[in-house]
Amino acid sequence: GEARRGEAAERRTQMWADHGTLLPLLLSTGFALFFFDLLLITARSYRLFLPKTARWHRVLGATYLAWLLLGFVDLHYKLLPRILFDAGLGVLGTFLTLTAAWGFPHHRKVKNEASGTLDAGATVTYSEMIEHSFYQGLNLLQILYLHIVEEMSSWRLNSQFEGKLARVMLALAVTSPWFIRSSFPVNRFSDNYIRKHGRPKTEAAERKGVGVWLIPLLYRLKKYQYVFYKHFLLHGLNLSVALADAGFNIVTKKYFKWYWLGLNTAYVMEFFLQTLVKRKKLSQSHMLGMQQLLMLVCTCATLPVLGHIRIPLALLSLILNFLRRGHDVQNTMFVIVVGWAWDRIIW
Repeated sequence: GEARRGEAAERRTQMWADHGTLLPLLLSTGFALFFFDLLLITARSYRLFLPKTARWHRVLGATYLAWLLLGFVDLHYKLLPRILFDAGLGVLGTFLTLTAAWGFPHHRKVKNEASGTLDAGATVTYSEMIEHSFYQGLNLLQILYLHIVEEMSSWRLNSQFEGKLARVMLALAVTSPWFIRSSFPVNRFSDNYIRKHGRPKTEAAERKGVGVWLIPLLYRLKKYQYVFYKHFLLHGLNLSVALADAGFNIVTKKYFKWYWLGLNTAYVMEFFLQTLVKRKKLSQSHMLGMQQLLMLVCTCATLPVLGHIRIPLALLSLILNFLRRGHDVQNTMFVIVVGWAWDRIIW
């Protein structure tokens, strides 16, 4: 039964991932346009990487950008083992956010009206940097988990039950950081578009023009993207991998590499683009256009990955989030029990 479910997932993803479809062309074109624009702006702004202040952050920023570009090249030419690239990307991303917090201590005093980086006058706060490090750490743990699960398919285990139990324990291990989520700052997306009395939160609402509706709309879309990511592409994918058959393999699929590169690009570029705006190297309207392009391409990149996710379990995770907010580990354990019990009954 599990094998049949895996074959069905493979067929669903093939509809999107096959080279005869438009998706690979869309992703290649979208990311190429974004990075071509970004590299032109970065080349003109190279002096931002030279000051001695926050030197480690500037060095890691340049390294991260180069490593990210290497990942896109590796999609076609396979320059290095993928686990080496993925682990390096996760480590660089985590330390990039931490060195930003350590290198710019004066950002502790920044008091924005709301969190977020889309407003022209917004400044990335210390709490946003620290919060971001939590999610970068989750990225690192998830990609290592997926690589380990792929490697486990070659292990000799006594039974399928042992293999599934091992994957479930790993899934719970990579979910365990949610136990300490409350130790990190929380910056809510809704603070950017809702006041206590229902008025728009962003400073763009105080001006005339497209920003009155565009910026609040983008913040809403980012909120929905985050909720979708958390329960489908994070918890949902981890659970689906844990409960799948032993031959489950996604991390080396080309469409997953597209998705993973897009996710990590979006995580970092939101802050870097705002820095360029603050330093007068990029106009706000230009930045908003780049953000929209990146959001569109990254959303498209998720489509093939959804074929590997057990949607009912992801929906259950989402429902539990509203019913028992702040209990991600316990909610995940419950969803695993439900999924495993369902497999025993049906198959």
